[in-house]
Amino acid sequence: MKEKIQKLLVAAVAMLVAGAANADVVYHELFTALSTTNNSLPELGWASHEGSNGAVWTYPHIAGTNAGGTAWDGGPVNSNPLNTTNGDGGYIYAYAHADKDSFFHTDEYSFDMGSWENLKFTMRHNSNRADDVRAAIDVGGSWYVSDAVTIQAKAGWAGAKMWEVEATNTTWYALAFVEGSSMTIGASTTLPSTGTVDGFGFYVDSQSTADSIRYDNYKIEGDAIPEPATLGLVAGAFGLLAFIRRRLLI
Repeated sequence: MKEKIQKLLVAAVAMLVAGAANADVVYHELFTALSTTNNSLPELGWASHEGSNGAVWTYPHIAGTNAGGTAWDGGPVNSNPLNTTNGDGGYIYAYAHADKDSFFHTDEYSFDMGSWENLKFTMRHNSNRADDVRAAIDVGGSWYVSDAVTIQAKAGWAGAKMWEVEATNTTWYALAFVEGSSMTIGASTTLPSTGTVDGFGFYVDSQSTADSIRYDNYKIEGDAIPEPATLGLVAGAFGLLAFIRRRLLI
């Protein structure tokens, strides 16, 4: 009997600790098509820019459900806090210019950088060309981009590639971005661990060839830093377990 009680208590504490440590979705955008025809990025709260002067790039759009999106997009649930419409169709499509960087981003949602750790950025890629893609994040009014991760060209509609950047396992660079004026990657720097995240997205380095690019299922995940009350609850649970074990041994 004593052994059974001990096992139950250990299991309960383990569940409590696991719940405090599980990775959570900070933001998830499926770029769900709103109709069978194409939709603009701003309709889903996103923007796109290109070139060293950060010019507004109006061509990228959300491909409609008649464009084959259901063949490869990956996310079953859109947990974007603002765009709650679910669906399988839709993805970002553009015919990218040669020799121009491009920048896709949103400022529709913000969060406290100090409330998260181990941030990870992921997305699916199904372009006709290989792309060098960087994570982008605006902390406290300043933009930062990660090292570029090369994603190879698609292998048919079912051959979407997964892109991933771990915030603690990359080098970060300052991004000087002013719409219509500048869009230039600067020196390496440290990504702030505190401050308000006012925007995020991804940055695509220029390529020598122009071709079709497709992106979908953008997600940011991380480990929520427990509130002091949660840490106290975990500590109290361990204390209670130790006390009961001592009582059981008497």
